Amino acid sequence: MTAPKDWSAATFEGAGEHQRRAAAATSPAHRLAWLEQALRLAEASGALARVRRDRQVECELAWGDVTPDA
Repeated sequence: MTAPKDWSAATFEGAGEHQRRAAAATSPAHRLAWLEQALRLAEASGALARVRRDRQVECELAWGDVTPDA
């Protein structure tokens, strides 16, 4: 998959478009394809890593270090 030319959908303001597309996806295959595309976009934009990092920090603040032992 190539990077999109328009990154507006990777922002909060652009999320509405993807929500409408997800709602319009009528079959499980359509929903899965949409989810895969959304995850690739989130990863390419850095949003996925940012959310993972933020959740890790929140978890560590609440529960202490939760890094699995190697």
